[in-house]
Amino acid sequence: MTIAGLFTSVGARFVCKGRRASGGKQNEHVALGARLAISRIDASLSQQRAASCIGIGLYTYKDFERGKKSVPAAALVRLQKAFGIDAAWVLLGTEMVGSPTERSALRTFVSDLDRYIGSRQLKIAPERREAIIARWYHARLKGTEVDPDDVFCWLEILAG
Repeated sequence: MTIAGLFTSVGARFVCKGRRASGGKQNEHVALGARLAISRIDASLSQQRAASCIGIGLYTYKDFERGKKSVPAAALVRLQKAFGIDAAWVLLGTEMVGSPTERSALRTFVSDLDRYIGSRQLKIAPERREAIIARWYHARLKGTEVDPDDVFCWLEILAG
């Protein structure tokens, strides 16, 4: 698998009214939901508070994070305005653009992540693994380092 293949882009067409992702290589709803969960955790929000912010019930919000329902773009905009969640990143993921140094750092992170997942025998869907990788890379592009404890927390939440 190429480094570029590690990332998915979820286009707005998958966020439109009730459309389901195709049964292809990835389930875009699951990838988007995993990025939404990671962003909510980063913003120190409970699922209930996030749901209240966008005016929906808790179970509907949980379905967004699980990838069972599409996330309306307007909901992402409300979360961004209220809590600083990066709606563009939640929607689109991270595109692979970077220097050889960035690609090398990414390869190292992916290798370390896969070793950790294997050593703990965690069951994590590929879309959720990619959301963690994309979140780590997104932070790196912004010039911040992700605390390894945060990565472990994301794995715990998204595994299963």
